[in-house]
Amino acid sequence: MEKQKFQLLGIAAMFIATKFEEIYAPELRDFVYICDKSFTRSEIMEMEYEILRTLDFNILTVYPYTFLSRYHFVSGDSKKSFFYSRYILET
Repeated sequence: MEKQKFQLLGIAAMFIATKFEEIYAPELRDFVYICDKSFTRSEIMEMEYEILRTLDFNILTVYPYTFLSRYHFVSGDSKKSFFYSRYILET
């Protein structure tokens, strides 16, 4: 029983990860198919919720470089100011 629970945890974690990393994330039915219908849609969704609840839905980390890139894009500053800001950020 523990092995099956561990596999369910892995499937749910992969489902969460694909939502962040993939441009076109696989659908839930694809994960049900991959695990050879060992788990139902509701079981995967319940485990996904359990993972997110355990993490207090705090799964996104904003890094300084990510913020700088986004700010530069929105502000429309020159590339020179972007590279200078990056230099300051890295030192």
